[in-house]
Amino acid sequence: MRLFNKPLTLAIAITPLLSSPYANADASVPVPLGKTAKHYYGIGFIGKATWDLGAEYTNKHLVWSLLVGRRTRNKSFELEVAAAQYEQYGQTDYNASHLTFSVLKYQPIFSSADIYGKIGLNSWITSVDNEGIRTKSDDGINIALSAGLQFKFKPDKKNIIIRFEGKVLPDISNGVDEGDIRQFTTTIIGYY
Repeated sequence: MRLFNKPLTLAIAITPLLSSPYANADASVPVPLGKTAKHYYGIGFIGKATWDLGAEYTNKHLVWSLLVGRRTRNKSFELEVAAAQYEQYGQTDYNASHLTFSVLKYQPIFSSADIYGKIGLNSWITSVDNEGIRTKSDDGINIALSAGLQFKFKPDKKNIIIRFEGKVLPDISNGVDEGDIRQFTTTIIGYY
């Protein structure tokens, strides 16, 4: 198990999340989902993902992710689980599963939309299967970095949100090679 060891990168990533021109704003600041704490859940579709291990491996199938979270005004905490299968060619599959705990910082851009940044700890497990036989595996803990846009799917229904997110999972190893995973995810979120 390894912990991500690039503190400068971590500091640079956290700084924008902790500072915002709206940090001390009053109630007139647009908050699409209200001012009180709200729990939410979501299901995501990983439509595009690559794993750079010297050669670029792409995901084979449309993969789902599941998340739950709690938002208070312009910040939230979120737990997400996701898995993807990658291949370059032939019968070799590269599998990666993730459990990520993140902190989000939102910036409202108008009454029904936010842009946001997200940083978290990513616990991952990987394996390599060659013609159905597992040949390598690894696991570790690294950081996860994301940014995205979310907006009301239907303006008259505040509890339905659609989110588009780009995510980078740095330094993920398959037991021999190591590289970054990049994902683009579309997520449907319900608030309650």
